[in-house]
Amino acid sequence: PSLRPKSEGENIKISMTTIVGAFGTFGPNTMGIRLAQEFASHCAGRLRGIYHIRHGARAKAERERTDAIVQAEQNKLRIAIELAKRQAKFDKKLHLNVSIDSSRMYLTREGALLREMAVQFGPERGASDSSGAPPAAVPRGERTIADLSDTKITLDGGADILTSKASELTADNTPVPPGSLRIRLEDFKAIMPNLNAGMKVYFY
Repeated sequence: PSLRPKSEGENIKISMTTIVGAFGTFGPNTMGIRLAQEFASHCAGRLRGIYHIRHGARAKAERERTDAIVQAEQNKLRIAIELAKRQAKFDKKLHLNVSIDSSRMYLTREGALLREMAVQFGPERGASDSSGAPPAAVPRGERTIADLSDTKITLDGGADILTSKASELTADNTPVPPGSLRIRLEDFKAIMPNLNAGMKVYFY
């Protein structure tokens, strides 16, 4: 009985010498050693069980916390996208709308479509990317044009709307950088006179 753990939570350290000594009645014979080995094996099994239960509980709690954080971020993203759709529909100023699902960009004002353009999107790069580069994702929600050049539009947050000289975007095999997008140069030149720094771009 003195060898029985006081509680399941004790950190039990058992040496074969101590256990064999506890079975002194049997002396250093085969039976005493066998009983000691069986008892040590039993205790080791109990300890492994306690460890796995506790470790599993901690892992489950961590997964639940992570899932809750991910769910919260997804909810915020959905709200931002829905808000962008609504703002794009009622914005009285000239602006750009980018539909991620349909890979199209629209120049519109108060719901009136002025020009429709095909869009290519670059891949998204996560934080665990082995290259060590910072994460990059296609923008969602409301953005603003920060700068303009003869070949690209730079948005606040660093994303770029690049251009392609190809007559069809599908014919351009040049990779689009992560987190950026690309339209035909022909389309860009057509809308360029209507663009200015501070103009809204709605991604949804």
